[in-house]
Amino acid sequence: MSLRLVGKCLLIAAWLILSGFFIANENLATLRKELKANELNPDQVLKMKSDVQIVADSITSFGLDFYRLLASNAHENIIFSPYNLSGVMVMAYEGAGGKTAEEIRKVFHFPASFQVLGTGFRVLIDRMKMQDGLRIANAIWLQRGYNFRSDYLKKVGSNYQWHAFYCDFLREPGDSVSLINKWVRENTYGRISELLERDSIGSLTRLILTGAIYFKGEWVHHFDENSTEEQDFWVETDKAIRVPMMRMSEALLRYDENDEFQALEISYKWNPLSLVILLPRQSLPSIENRLDFEKWKQIKDRLREEYVMVYLPRFKFNKTYKFRDPLTRMGMSNVFSMGADFSALARTEEPLFINDIIQKALIGVDEKGTEAAAATTSYVLGGVVGNVATSEPKIFRADRPFIFIIQEKITGVILFLGQVVDPTK
Repeated sequence: MSLRLVGKCLLIAAWLILSGFFIANENLATLRKELKANELNPDQVLKMKSDVQIVADSITSFGLDFYRLLASNAHENIIFSPYNLSGVMVMAYEGAGGKTAEEIRKVFHFPASFQVLGTGFRVLIDRMKMQDGLRIANAIWLQRGYNFRSDYLKKVGSNYQWHAFYCDFLREPGDSVSLINKWVRENTYGRISELLERDSIGSLTRLILTGAIYFKGEWVHHFDENSTEEQDFWVETDKAIRVPMMRMSEALLRYDENDEFQALEISYKWNPLSLVILLPRQSLPSIENRLDFEKWKQIKDRLREEYVMVYLPRFKFNKTYKFRDPLTRMGMSNVFSMGADFSALARTEEPLFINDIIQKALIGVDEKGTEAAAATTSYVLGGVVGNVATSEPKIFRADRPFIFIIQEKITGVILFLGQVVDPTK
């Protein structure tokens, strides 16, 4: 029996421009539209919302686990998308069985119920596609003529909104690479121009999974470009570099501080997405080692409205990751071996397994943004709004390495997660 591969399970986490400040709420009118459009009764809607939360929590839990692993192995800039990586792996999970499925489920914290998983992802994807400035696309690339199971393709199409494309990896590998890279460019607005190299596809490739996510947001309370100036950023306790430091004048933001770190939330214009920055008092390891789901929830629960003066470095960087090794260290080794079970994916006697998982991610943060007329509200889901402090404004000066998280505020799902160690790289 000859060796065969599932192919290269590929993920594209796309370009981000982080610029915005706005607090948005889910209102009753939106819920009524959902009820009418889907012809569901209130109990069904509540069940769907519960399923969405379970899936959102699983993505967030995995993302924080994975960040701790990446951060523990390298003191460098990090950017990846837990949402997109989970979205790609759920496709593999739906086609897996036995030990292979169990490893994926444990590492990615997927619920045991496929019904909950499918419903939760479907509604979450619909929700993300409604957000202004956020674009999400998924595609499954299939070897033409291969015996894929029709029930698998139907399930991934209906639950996860994946679009299927047929290619001839065997006879036209170059054309297949060009087609996939073209899809990548179109769905990241050209920010990621080439994911696959010419030799990425070979005669053993049977299936390629791709996911793209693109986000561009504006600040409502903008950073004044005239106030940006060169300042010190301490990459080490005894080593500083000069960086363009942006300045946001005193603004009402959600904020908390303690002996370990400062936490700041900046929301985006026109959608319920926000950027949360964790700025350690000492070093990144002092908080990154303990940043799990429960710790993250506690941090968000403690955020309060305060007047804050913000200093944040302008930065832009990109990363390419091959996730086979780190996922193996997390307990997902069977997936990458000849003993993998992907029998629910295709009718075949040849062994199928994943060769690698690749993600390219880019992020950029600058001063650009506009004022918004409807930028105030008193209701913020996922936190407590109390009396605004009347003392001197807090100072949030990000002049040393920090963690950043892009989340959807209502479900709390983490879309992007990373750290800035050197804003110039």
